[in-house]
Amino acid sequence: MKTALKEWAVVIEAMAAGHQIFLLRKGGIAETSPGFEPGLQPAHREFLAFPTWEHQHLDSVRPEFHSLFSNIAEPNPENLEIRYMGRVTDVLTAPRSRPEIDHLNPRHIWTANYVDKRYEYRSDSPLFVVIVRLFRLREPHIIPLDPRYAGCRSWVELSEDAPTDALEPVLDDVAFDLHRNQLRSHLLRNESTGELS
Repeated sequence: MKTALKEWAVVIEAMAAGHQIFLLRKGGIAETSPGFEPGLQPAHREFLAFPTWEHQHLDSVRPEFHSLFSNIAEPNPENLEIRYMGRVTDVLTAPRSRPEIDHLNPRHIWTANYVDKRYEYRSDSPLFVVIVRLFRLREPHIIPLDPRYAGCRSWVELSEDAPTDALEPVLDDVAFDLHRNQLRSHLLRNESTGELS
């Protein structure tokens, strides 16, 4: 697999630890159209989790999760370690305003201030809750960094394949389905939104 989705290293670590199973997305700055649309397939349903340190700040993460920062390596200027593959199960429209999403606080690591910024960024575009099941690769895959991977974009195509055989889910079926169903129930309670089957 070569397709990768860029996400904060600390968020990937939070997902790997089972603290959250979703991303908040409006697409990357360099993209000409959103990477996710409700009721449609995402641009890529499966992807490698590409950890990034751009825009990642301690004050965007709630204090009880600051210890996650000690579990992620400092960025290497030459190589990048890919350890996870993600599979999108649902793309749901987020509530219209941040106070309406506060009931999801136990299900993610972000501060209210950061979630506000996600709403304010490109305020004319909808915010999507992208539910992702994360899988651990059999062994970490090291790739050389390429200037093509830089910048504020969501999707990157790697120069080489990362093996995705013998994947291990970070949450078992029962735990993931429980979290997913609870999350969907919260989000679908207010209005009907599109989702992947």
